[in-house]
Amino acid sequence: MASALATPSFFSPSFFSAAPANAQAAAAPIAAQGERGPDVPEFVVRPGYRVSLVARDLDEARFLEFDDKGTLYVSQPGRGSIVTMRLKNGVYEKLGTFISDKQRVHGMQFHKGWMWFTQSGAVYKARDTSGDGTADETVTVIPQGQLPEGGGHWWRSIAVSDNFFYTSIGDDGNINDHTGDDREKVWRFNLDGTGKTLWSGGIRNTEKLRLRPGTQEVWGADHGSDNFGAPLEKEGQKDQAQAITDFNPPCEFNFYEEGKFYGHPFVTGNRVPRIEFQSRPDILELAAKTTPPAWNFGAHWAPNGWTFLSKNLFPNHQGDAVVALHGSWNSSRPVGYRIERIMFDPMTAKPFGSQMIVGTLSAQNQVLARPVDCVEAPDGSILFSSDGNGNRIYRITRVGATATKAAPATKAATATKTSSTSPTKSGTTAKSASAVNKKTVMLSGAAALRYLYTKVKHDAAGQPFYLSRNGRIYSRDAKTHAVRWAKAPELPILVPLETAADLTVYKGFDKRKTGLPFSGYGATAADPVPVF
Repeated sequence: MASALATPSFFSPSFFSAAPANAQAAAAPIAAQGERGPDVPEFVVRPGYRVSLVARDLDEARFLEFDDKGTLYVSQPGRGSIVTMRLKNGVYEKLGTFISDKQRVHGMQFHKGWMWFTQSGAVYKARDTSGDGTADETVTVIPQGQLPEGGGHWWRSIAVSDNFFYTSIGDDGNINDHTGDDREKVWRFNLDGTGKTLWSGGIRNTEKLRLRPGTQEVWGADHGSDNFGAPLEKEGQKDQAQAITDFNPPCEFNFYEEGKFYGHPFVTGNRVPRIEFQSRPDILELAAKTTPPAWNFGAHWAPNGWTFLSKNLFPNHQGDAVVALHGSWNSSRPVGYRIERIMFDPMTAKPFGSQMIVGTLSAQNQVLARPVDCVEAPDGSILFSSDGNGNRIYRITRVGATATKAAPATKAATATKTSSTSPTKSGTTAKSASAVNKKTVMLSGAAALRYLYTKVKHDAAGQPFYLSRNGRIYSRDAKTHAVRWAKAPELPILVPLETAADLTVYKGFDKRKTGLPFSGYGATAADPVPVF
């Protein structure tokens, strides 16, 4: 499948620089395969990954979340419940019913001892203090009647920080204009439900919000609208019936910033107006204020749930996003139906490519599963739910990695408790190498740049980094060979500590290379001439 490969454009968010949106329907099967466990359908699995079945025959399996004890929570909106599960002998078994009688229960996030969750028109938090998997305390944060609910896209998202929570609900139809009400927007509230503040607008159906680890950035995946080419296609021949709609508009992965507008219903993707609104006198104004997606998926792929990866089980995946794409209905051929990795560049903290990890269409385009949500397990593996061809939960691990048998404690936690400490030159306490290997640290400014020099080793154009004799980091233009002084990333980056010496290096002294301190930021007015 051509669309399973990383897109060729290193920084471009445009899907259209990559394979066509429906390429997976016509592409030849991939010869190399990852691994599938017993009773796993004939998924296409990228080499290096393994998919196993860890829960089957559930009443429903929609959104997923873990608490701090390794308990898995599964939302069942049709039944109005959230069930809890525990890992036992390699499979998840039901522990209890956490909450019930909450029709259209959907979004979940565990934060500081509480499981926050939503109905279509309400927000709650609950906790289980006895450990039996059933909530013994539930708090109504925003009761029904104060938020819009229902409609064609009734799913209410939630993301919780230390000071606020964010929530949204989408379009009640396809391209309805909700400029004057509370739909199609992300709202921020204080943790007690007060302080309602408009965060961003112009969304169609963002079912899950999350903060990027180590930051306060709000991210979400949004469904593109349907029947994009219908006003033109209705006059076409049979073989032209969806010549435009099959490829437009893209589904979106968005960084939702305060005060920003994301286009819906008027403008799609990279500022492309819907035909229905092109005659509006303000359409150029609307396009100009539309924030394009940070990354585009294929048209009709339907990204539902997703997660950021914070652990190190998969090499070079930390900080990336993994997305469950539910698959199409408004395409002449089935597209989407996959688990997709969005790769984040540690220098820019932005997406630069994507690749399919698991495809759930057969070689004959039969739907083998409909992925709904992804969550990172305590051991770093990825679980994804499916509500098509049975309500099931699958697990993605690294080929050769050992699966965790007991959920509550991870190896990283054990190592932290038993490690010895020693002060570094910067005064920061570093763990022993065995413990540090499982730890991460947020770096910004010069320290982040030093990490990019020592570990990433190249700039955004792929040119290698060098260190000048006066301790400045630079690269060279591939054509002109002109010196380009490296600059620190604009945003903090989350990086692993692989050895006890790493933090000392990042803090400003590189004994392994030159013995010189890094200056980090490149040339200054006081030193305009490079010293090599």
